[in-house]
Amino acid sequence: MRRLATRWLGAALGLVCAVSCNRSDVGAPCQHAGGDVPSDPLISFPALACDQLLCVFGESRTPPEEPCESDTDCASMAGVDDFVCEEGRCVVAQESVLQRSMCSATCESDAECSQFADGTRCETGFSCAPLMRLGDFCCEKVCVCNDALETAVTEQLAQDCAAGDVPGCCDQDVVPDGCF
Repeated sequence: MRRLATRWLGAALGLVCAVSCNRSDVGAPCQHAGGDVPSDPLISFPALACDQLLCVFGESRTPPEEPCESDTDCASMAGVDDFVCEEGRCVVAQESVLQRSMCSATCESDAECSQFADGTRCETGFSCAPLMRLGDFCCEKVCVCNDALETAVTEQLAQDCAAGDVPGCCDQDVVPDGCF
């Protein structure tokens, strides 16, 4: 009887692990460490809350250029409330960035981004795309939420990376994997 119980317990633990152990955290919420609130795509590393230590903000957010007196002014000018009024000018709201920053993973194809965290804020799935022209992750492909992904921009960046034509990235002493 004890052997049968041990086998059932082992099978149950195996099933639980198969269902949850390999689940990706791509799309889970994360925070960027310090610094200014980004208005362009940003990859933060290390993001300790994420399995691959990558936290991605994959959008470009351009605040209205007109002067403002309140957050309401920014919302009415932009048509969305993703901006706040600071010192008479609209800037990207930290809360907006936090809502759209998600754990990510490096990838080579969209298929690698198809497994994502339960409860993600991303509504339209993920694509494998390069986001950065400079820095440690220049030309590196990562899983990015499609909700506000500028496909034409990332496709052009992928072409430039493949051609090795990204100044400040592909011309480094150690050429990143995404180049050529």
